[in-house]
Amino acid sequence: MVFETDVGFHIIKKTGEEDLPPKSFEEVRPQIKNMIELKKHNDAVKQFVDSLYSLAKITFADTAFKPMNGMIGGK
Repeated sequence: MVFETDVGFHIIKKTGEEDLPPKSFEEVRPQIKNMIELKKHNDAVKQFVDSLYSLAKITFADTAFKPMNGMIGGK
């Protein structure tokens, strides 16, 4: 596979593959719990920031910095 980035062309070649057995639920339970807790925390922070943003009176002098759809406060 060849692709280009800002710093030039890159070549990737797959040379092998390992068949690893799937991990049991008990092995990954702590990771799943951590991911769920982080998501809940991030959702709470986003909701708090969005609530602050909606209460704020913000005027954008330069529209280049105005949030787009899907970003905080973007409509």
